Amino acid sequence: MPFSRISRSLELGAGEPAHGFVSRLAVRSGCLNALEFCSSHNALFGDVIRGDDLTINSLAEAAGVSLPELQRHSLSGVHADLSLGGVSMPKSSLCRAEIRACPLCLQDDIRCARVPAVAAYGRSWWHVLALRTCPDHGMALATLSIEPNRSRAHDLARRYEPFLRRLDRIAISLQSRDQSGLEQYIHARLLKPCTGNKFLDSLPLHVVAKTSEAIGFRDTCEGRRPWNTVDSDGWWRAGQVGFDILKGGQADLTEWIRDRRGATNKRSHSSELGTFYRWLTHAGVAFDPIRAIAAEQIMSTTALSENAVVFGVRLEARRLWSVTSACNAFGIGADALMRLLAQNGITPSATSGSLDDILFPASEKFDLAIHKFKNCITLNDAQKFLQLSRTETKSLIGMGLITPISSRINKEVVRLWKPNLKVFVSSVMNSAIQRGACHRSSHLTDLMHGTRYLSISFGQLISAVLDNRLTVYRSDKSESISSLYADAEDIRRLRSEIAGYSAREVARILKADDRVVDALVSNKYLDADSSPIKKGHMRIISKESIDSFLSNYVIISALASQIGVSPFAFRTSLQKNGCQSIFITSSSYKMIAKSVGQSREMGCYLTKITDLKKLSGKIIILRKGKRKLFDEELLENSVIF
Repeated sequence: MPFSRISRSLELGAGEPAHGFVSRLAVRSGCLNALEFCSSHNALFGDVIRGDDLTINSLAEAAGVSLPELQRHSLSGVHADLSLGGVSMPKSSLCRAEIRACPLCLQDDIRCARVPAVAAYGRSWWHVLALRTCPDHGMALATLSIEPNRSRAHDLARRYEPFLRRLDRIAISLQSRDQSGLEQYIHARLLKPCTGNKFLDSLPLHVVAKTSEAIGFRDTCEGRRPWNTVDSDGWWRAGQVGFDILKGGQADLTEWIRDRRGATNKRSHSSELGTFYRWLTHAGVAFDPIRAIAAEQIMSTTALSENAVVFGVRLEARRLWSVTSACNAFGIGADALMRLLAQNGITPSATSGSLDDILFPASEKFDLAIHKFKNCITLNDAQKFLQLSRTETKSLIGMGLITPISSRINKEVVRLWKPNLKVFVSSVMNSAIQRGACHRSSHLTDLMHGTRYLSISFGQLISAVLDNRLTVYRSDKSESISSLYADAEDIRRLRSEIAGYSAREVARILKADDRVVDALVSNKYLDADSSPIKKGHMRIISKESIDSFLSNYVIISALASQIGVSPFAFRTSLQKNGCQSIFITSSSYKMIAKSVGQSREMGCYLTKITDLKKLSGKIIILRKGKRKLFDEELLENSVIF
């Protein structure tokens, strides 16, 4: 056993560490210092300071004191890994070179004592750097070492001895104050590991202390004095301010960092948090939880690129874009990107401030939307790209061959994705045959001519090309669908197979004008489906609807034109013979007629075929007047049904 029986032992003080107890025993035995006392008992004072288990056990047995109490308040460990009562306390968090003490506590120890140097004992918590206030007397601790001497720093009894006669004067010079919240927490943590605050209890104690002081330094001292010039009172105030924030947990710490950083998207080492960030960057591994919180706040408010490293934490995937970074990455203009953000409801339509501070989330869905927006073109640009007219381009959209993208703000604004147009053109051109393979060149007509003169839409022709229902030809160097050719007879044959017609095509079939077709559609005599494009009001009328109309009704003006007589005289004569007509017009034409003062004839007269059939064999005289007509005049001015 290192220590033999100690005949003149002492009572162990409340909270007294082993090296302080040995120092008092050395004074009691008349030894020059603690080293000499330990040598006389075949022990090493260094083992006492390090809390060697065998040495501490033999000391407790030799002195007749409680081993648990001695171990609880003694420092143990080697190198940088120390503990106090089972709580990890690295050397950086302890004050061991300087001697700190409460003069009133020492005064209470030596009161009525025969040998003051033997009665005055140190408390273990006086070594904890963040504890700077005596909880019993409400007074700041005094630094008693004038010239630090590491060889005697732990010989507490000899260190206290020169100051015991002037404790009153020392106490007068100290500041009276209550314990800060940080000091109260440290005392509670030294007594038991769980204090009720899950966030703080999950952190090492020295991490709580140093982080609180670093936060408080930013709010109380930074900008007024350097870090290494702050005195004990300054660190006490900093710890009190910082602990009030840190005790709120991760949420309060994140909010504090966000508020101090000011605007979003700033560099991690900004001027507002420069000292705090520099300290956190070089802090030990134990501070990783604090670093993770700071890194998360920066990553969630800054447009950092993938694999960016913040406080040692790597960003796996980009979370945010700024307008500037997105413009650079996607090659899109800032104004266009801001319109896209406003259309998708990500940012308000009117924003101010730097483009670097306007952030939006980075996601695969929205990245694709940016790519689409970048490659979207207007309807006018699509016409130029396809080398087609506006009507022909709309016809392609109406047939669903190219799909428009509508704006969320203005539903009538149509944009087209350029890559889709390129694929569409490539598909059509690949379906065409080289012009040299055609042996019927005299019958070929370009597709635009076919749409104008053969009553078929351009979209219907291209749809038939893609479905292999129409053979088209192209020249060797042709890259535009506007230069394709087809056989006129093939187009006519296709025309008879198509079930839908535009309003203009229906007008040609019925031998009427567009106003007549509009009136028939408005009055439900013809069924029409609107095109997906509102602008232009293009309508598709089914073949079944046209056949149904022609089997039941006749347009009087069209029939009169076919016979070669006056429509008005023809209609009047039919009415005299009991064949009534129906006048129809659309509401829009009624408004036009009313505004310009025209007649109601902006429509057409219809009559039922069944009524016409009743006139079979009758002669309808068209000329007015009472004079009897000669046979030649009768033939010229009558119609025989």
